[in-house]
Amino acid sequence: MNATLEQIAEHLRGAQRVLLVAHVNPDADALGSTLATALALEEMQVPAQVTFPDDPFDVPIALRFLPRQDLIVDPREAAPADVVVSMDASSGDRVGRLLPVGEAAGTFIAVDHHASFVPFAPVVHVDPSRPATGLLALDLIDQLGVKLTADMAMCLYAAISSDTGSFRFASTTSDTLRAAARLM
Repeated sequence: MNATLEQIAEHLRGAQRVLLVAHVNPDADALGSTLATALALEEMQVPAQVTFPDDPFDVPIALRFLPRQDLIVDPREAAPADVVVSMDASSGDRVGRLLPVGEAAGTFIAVDHHASFVPFAPVVHVDPSRPATGLLALDLIDQLGVKLTADMAMCLYAAISSDTGSFRFASTTSDTLRAAARLM
């Protein structure tokens, strides 16, 4: 089902526990988007964890500056979740061994910005006009009605800056720059 971010926010508001999944070999867009969303859920008192399918499991060195790494867990240690959200994965292959975890959840959601997206979850929000999933995560956090914190902003800025080539890629729009200014 192609869902609006408002509909996805409703799923998250009703969740008992959420697992946010970044793609294999996560980049700043994948890990920043999932962490920022987990932080927003934490503000709402919804327990959330972040993971990705790498084996061996290790946060990439280049991303260890992102705040609140305590929310990142090895997939084998993730608590059962009734809602699983994949962020920045363009296909089920990109979530690898975590695909069955999503499929077994009560609600499985995919949020992505890639034009090459191949649906793999029942609830999908894809917007290829956005240059980074971090922008979709920012919109989702706004839909949740959560006030941005410095940690959320840092995660989202890293996500957006990374996927726009530090705002040099042609996909960068005036909306992208306004969002980055807001996060600063």
